[in-house]
Amino acid sequence: MDHIDSHDDIIPQNTRTVNINLNANQTFKVETKKYVFKPSYIQVGSGYVTDKTKRGYSMDFTEELLNMTPQEGFVFKLLMSNRECPDITKDFYKTNRSYIDSSTLTKSEKKKVYEGYTRLASKNLVIRISRGTYMINPRLVISNVGNGEDERRLYDDLVAIKSTIKPGDKKPVYVTEEELTESILLTVQVFNRVGAGQLIAKVCADTKENHETVGIYVNKLVEANTLTITDHKIHR
Repeated sequence: MDHIDSHDDIIPQNTRTVNINLNANQTFKVETKKYVFKPSYIQVGSGYVTDKTKRGYSMDFTEELLNMTPQEGFVFKLLMSNRECPDITKDFYKTNRSYIDSSTLTKSEKKKVYEGYTRLASKNLVIRISRGTYMINPRLVISNVGNGEDERRLYDDLVAIKSTIKPGDKKPVYVTEEELTESILLTVQVFNRVGAGQLIAKVCADTKENHETVGIYVNKLVEANTLTITDHKIHR
């Protein structure tokens, strides 16, 4: 067996030193890796899979963008520009959560945001999580951070709970309906299987809402089939 040793004294800078053992009938070939330049980019839905029951279902980003009104486009541009970046050293890694600071907007811009968001939400392109915090549909713009499946599930859960809320329902006092819903879902996710009493107590402690209000929203999630009760334990 042949043995090739590297010699540090003759190796130029910006190289790697390796030892390679070859059999007598083997050869060694060195190739230079070709660098392929790519500009900064995001992943968006193609709309090729239109069956909403399929995991590969996506929305057609181009079509939705072209069909936006000026108000919708104004809001969507703000949301895309302000997507959450968990790691500031990798500013190209962004989630589908976004923030709009209303204090930086003029009166006319605030009106645009209200009208634009209402229309985007009616198209199921965006949903509000809490005041100033939004989530772009993960099937329209694909997050490149973490597990995209978790974002899709959270988005669908928020949509489901909104569909069960009626105008006369008791509303939370200290947090928004979306924040209360998210707190319930995240608590269930952390505990995996949790008793109703323990779930309500934990959410009450986190949100300062009373037991009655939290209980109502837990029931709404069960009615929407977002949460399931088995053997007196709540799970997803």
